[in-house]
Amino acid sequence: MEPQQRIVYSESATVDGMLTFSLVSMNADGSDRRALVPTGDGLPQAKYDSPVFSPDGRHLAFISEDGFADIWVANPDGSGARPVAMDVQDPDGWATQLAWGPNSDMLYLGFQSKPGHDRLRLMKVNLDGSGFGYVLPDQPYVFDSQPSVAPNGTLAFLRGGTIEVYDPRQGGTPTPLTSGLQPAYSPDGTKLAFTRQASDGPQVFVRDLASGNETQITDDLGGVMYPSWSPDGSKLAYLAGGTDMRLTIHSATAAGGPGTAITSADVQGDGRPTWVIPARISSPGADLTGDGKADLVARDGSGVLWLYKGTGSASAPYAARTKIGGGWNTYNSLTSAGDLTGDGKADLVARDGSGVLWLYKGTGSASAPYAARTKIGGGWNAYNALS
Repeated sequence: MEPQQRIVYSESATVDGMLTFSLVSMNADGSDRRALVPTGDGLPQAKYDSPVFSPDGRHLAFISEDGFADIWVANPDGSGARPVAMDVQDPDGWATQLAWGPNSDMLYLGFQSKPGHDRLRLMKVNLDGSGFGYVLPDQPYVFDSQPSVAPNGTLAFLRGGTIEVYDPRQGGTPTPLTSGLQPAYSPDGTKLAFTRQASDGPQVFVRDLASGNETQITDDLGGVMYPSWSPDGSKLAYLAGGTDMRLTIHSATAAGGPGTAITSADVQGDGRPTWVIPARISSPGADLTGDGKADLVARDGSGVLWLYKGTGSASAPYAARTKIGGGWNTYNSLTSAGDLTGDGKADLVARDGSGVLWLYKGTGSASAPYAARTKIGGGWNAYNALS
C-alpha cells in the first residue's frame, strides 16, 4: 500500500475562556489525526498558526502569537524550532501568513490590516534572520497581502481585490492578473488557484497561466477559503461551509460539486491548511535490480519515487527513469541503506512525519524494486538525518 499524503492545519479551541490555536496533522482522507506540537528552546505555549512546509521538505515555518507575531522554523515534525524573526510589527497590520521562497532559504510575510489603516505591505526575511524588510517600493493607499511563490520565484499576491504578480529577479512594477483572493501557485507553477465570489459564496477557481483560461473547481454551500495544492498537484485542500468551516478536499482537475469534508469539528479562525512536502532524496549507490550495477532512486516534488537503473557506463551512468510509485511525500527522510535483511538485495528505510521508521525490503526486480512496507518502530524524529 502506498503511503498517504498528509495535511497540517491550525485548529481553534476555547480553553479557560481563551481562544487558542494548535497545529494538527492528518492523512488526506481524514484518518490518523494527530497533534503536531512544536518544540524548541524559548518557544512559548502560544497560538500557533499559518504552518507551511519549505519546497525542499526540510523545514516547517509557522507563526507563534503571544502578543506580537513571532516567526519560527522547525524540523518537519515540529522539533528543533528556532526563531527567525521576533515581535514582527508593521505600523499598518499584523503578520498572518507565510510563504517560502523557491530555494527554501527565505520567507515572505503577509499581513492583516489594523482598523483605520490605509495600506499593507509585504515583507521578507532570510532563514537566518537577516534581510528583513519590505518587498516592494512604498506606495500610499495600497493593500498588499496573501503572498504565494512559484517555483521560479515569481510572487503572486493580493492588491486590493486584484491578484497581481511580481518577479523579484526582474524588479519593476507588479502586473495585475485577475480578480480574486487567496492566490496559490500549483507545485509546478503552471496554474494558480484562488477564490472568487460565485452564486454560493466564494469558490475555488483555477487559472491556467499559459492560456489564461479560468475554471471554477468547487461548488460548496456557504463558500470556501484558503485553497492549498497537494504536492503532486492532483488535489486542493481548503476550508468550506461558511460559518461552520470544515477542512475539505477536492480534485484539482474535476470541476464542479462540493468537496469531501475530512474534519467534523469546526475549524474556526485561521485554519489555513498546508500539505506535508517530502524532503528530496538522493541515495547512495546500491544494486536494486540484481544486475551488479549501482542504481539510484530519486523522489520528485510531487512525491513520486523514480528508479534510475545503473548502466556501468561512465558517459551515461543511468538509463531512463522508471516510475516506482506515488505517495512518497509522506516521508521526510528516505535512505537506501544496502542489504539490511541478509538476502543480498538492497533495502530502503523511510521515516514519516510522526517519527515512525519503515522498512521497504528490496526485491531485486526493476519493475517493483520494493516489497510492501513493514514498521520498524517509532521515536525516530529525535534524529536530524538518517544515512
